[in-house]
Amino acid sequence: MFQASLVLDRGYNLRVLRRFRHAPEGTLVKYTLGLVLSVICFSLPMLAIKNSQGFLLPTDVRIGDIQIPHGPCNVTWTEPSGSQVQLIIKTEGRNPITLPARMVEVKHSKSGITTFVDNGVTYIQDFHTADHTFILIGTPGAKK
Repeated sequence: MFQASLVLDRGYNLRVLRRFRHAPEGTLVKYTLGLVLSVICFSLPMLAIKNSQGFLLPTDVRIGDIQIPHGPCNVTWTEPSGSQVQLIIKTEGRNPITLPARMVEVKHSKSGITTFVDNGVTYIQDFHTADHTFILIGTPGAKK
């Protein structure tokens, strides 16, 4: 009786505990499968965050013929195929822009962008994170 009162004091329902202990094996599998699926669903967003980086564009910039206004933007990239990735650039109030890029593993002290000015127009040459540099394909390079 002492053990039953101890369990009841902790808020456990003895009938539920007894039913679970004597549950058929299929029920236990269902509970376990549900728990595993829940863990997987909650960890997927964490995996997606790994391939994403926020940047602040200090001025209006261009990538080829595409004008991107200054302000915050979020860059997401696909898993590399060799060194090729697809960058998805999202800015507030615009549709996402998808561009091909070449990924190079280079360590940087902080994330940022490399720009150059050609005829008074500022172009983005690359995005870099702490571990990678994404060189945009098909954009003109800085003139030497």
